[in-house]
Amino acid sequence: MGNLLHIIFDKVHKFKGIYLVFALIITLCFGWSISKLHIEEDITRTFPRTEEFKKYEHLYRNSSISGNVVVAIGPRGTLGADKLISIGETVATNCAQIDSSLVRSIRLGSDGAKLEESYGIYIRNLPYFLHANEIDSLFASLDENGIHSRLNRTLNRLRSYESIGTKKLLALDPLDMASPVVSRLSDLQSGSALRIEDGYTFTPDGEYLLLILSPSNPPSETVQNTLMVDTLERVVETIRVENPTADIMLFGGPVIAVGNSRQIKKDTALVSWLAGSSILLLLILYFRSLWIPILFFLPPLFGLIFALGIIAIWKGSISAISIAAGTIVMGIAIDYCFHFFNHYKETGSVSTTLKEIASPMLLGCFTTVMVFFCLNFLHSQVLADFGTFAGLSLIGTAAFALLVLPHIVPTGNEKLRIRDEETRQNSSDFDSRPLSFVSRHLGKLKLAGFVTIVSLTIFFWQFAGDVQFEDDLNRINYFPEEMQRAQDIIVGKSDRESLFVLSSANTLSDAIGGMSSLTIADTSARITNLANVFLSPTEVTKSVAAWNRNVANSQLLSQVRNHGTELGFRPEFFASYDSLLQPVEMPTEAFYKKQLLENPTYRDLVFTDGEQYSVVSTVNISKENKGTFKQELAESAPHLEVIARSSLALDLVNTVSKDLNFILMLSAGMVFLILLLTYGRIELAIVTFLPMAVSWIWIMGLCGLLHIKFNMVNVL
Repeated sequence: MGNLLHIIFDKVHKFKGIYLVFALIITLCFGWSISKLHIEEDITRTFPRTEEFKKYEHLYRNSSISGNVVVAIGPRGTLGADKLISIGETVATNCAQIDSSLVRSIRLGSDGAKLEESYGIYIRNLPYFLHANEIDSLFASLDENGIHSRLNRTLNRLRSYESIGTKKLLALDPLDMASPVVSRLSDLQSGSALRIEDGYTFTPDGEYLLLILSPSNPPSETVQNTLMVDTLERVVETIRVENPTADIMLFGGPVIAVGNSRQIKKDTALVSWLAGSSILLLLILYFRSLWIPILFFLPPLFGLIFALGIIAIWKGSISAISIAAGTIVMGIAIDYCFHFFNHYKETGSVSTTLKEIASPMLLGCFTTVMVFFCLNFLHSQVLADFGTFAGLSLIGTAAFALLVLPHIVPTGNEKLRIRDEETRQNSSDFDSRPLSFVSRHLGKLKLAGFVTIVSLTIFFWQFAGDVQFEDDLNRINYFPEEMQRAQDIIVGKSDRESLFVLSSANTLSDAIGGMSSLTIADTSARITNLANVFLSPTEVTKSVAAWNRNVANSQLLSQVRNHGTELGFRPEFFASYDSLLQPVEMPTEAFYKKQLLENPTYRDLVFTDGEQYSVVSTVNISKENKGTFKQELAESAPHLEVIARSSLALDLVNTVSKDLNFILMLSAGMVFLILLLTYGRIELAIVTFLPMAVSWIWIMGLCGLLHIKFNMVNVL
């Protein structure tokens, strides 16, 4: 290989100018393709590609239930209830001015107009919300006495203070026919672990008022959500200045995602600057030249452009975390330049240098690149991206160092030789007594060093088995103390856990029908289940039949008007019953879509990924009973999927453990095989491989000794 590169160099060097222009054009082409590259800042890409995490990612990307931003305002004990509500309304007013492309809706308290509109929907479509037995019981109770009693009760409510703000609602249903539906709606709200007071949402302890914003973009759209969070932070900061005693916090998926994005950018810039500065300073001190260190950075720079250009053409996107981790590769890439310049300094000939370094450099590059490419077999997309990026970077760096760098190094090598001679002269002026001591006792020192290494290896081996894997998801991404505090206040610390249950189907009605199978024996569990309000198609069929049967044999409308006239009601008070007390047909799929997808009340509990519709239920259950619930649900309703953060953590630990062992065996086996094929003798392969094996034992032992946990990032 060295002879081949020597021939190429001699042939091309005659046309050096044209060759370098050609290399520049190739570099510019790769640079242009980078402009089309999409940099992803989605933290979910750090998660392993397992079935458990795929379910969570499906929910995370498509449902707003995990993408809302919560503004917590408190504490009530310091501010008082009236001041708390006043600040909340101010925040809501200011947030309402944010562009609709960033914030879709804002919820604070009950909206009378929306409540009346929602209630009217239930009344107009009452047969679809009542069970068949409820319909039969309702019509059976609406005899002469029942009608008179219900209307009289409504009249008394209209005359009392209770009617303030509810008069329009009473006019929609004077007979209170929808009371079973209203009761189930109340149960739907009470299923949440949060506290509802006077239509306002508070934390479980009632100390913090919660304002909920629904972003227009999913949490993975970090660019748009960064604009939204920046605006929210300015709004909150303004109100904090006006109300210094108020504690106002932001929390939610988009806030966490934006925080991670900001930290990734800061860390990437810091690490890149530190690595580049340190390497540059080292090179300047070693070569005592400014021009040579600049040349050192050309191969890694080309390798970076080459890698990103290929990825832009091939995949179109890459994780920002992968690029940040790519600073690790810079040290390896710089080594290629060290090999070249050190040999060039010794030989003074580019051709001789190429002959000497080509084979070992290409062998080292090949083994390193293959190991990096092995990361594509792991379950983490970030590590797969990093492996591809790192491998391509080293390929580009090695190619530049062997094919382009020889044509731009200083010719004649006089300066390098002079400095090399000066270095040797200076070194001869040092006190040689320590070196003499070493030479006299070299055998003993070798033995002592060997014994020390063996002893440390045995010592670290004792702790290698104690390595643990990170099971806290918050420690894998950026989760600062203020975010942890917000989570503790909003979610609360308890022995309970909230689970997500998903029912997916090709139609929304079938998804609702699937969720009707959700049952739980634990009476202390709190459930938010849409299937308790919206009936399955099977139940609706029974309800429609019962409704049409009762309406056909009933004189209810005329009886209601007669009793209403006796009690002093105006005829128009019963106008809603004119269309209600008529035979109905089965609802179409459009009914479910209109009521669920277009109603802000249920928007968090229903979503579609373009192929299927999914309905989300939440189950707040004690951690002690969680395992039993999941097992029972898997047996009774296997079509329902349960998602729990604690299960994700367990899945993460198992995946990292398997990935670590797999990548260790695969990369070690590959390197050993390459060494064996290269040297052709197993004893040479073993001797060359041994330092890597010993270093891994030391690494594992130190991690076990110092309680450093492995995760999907530091596993590389």
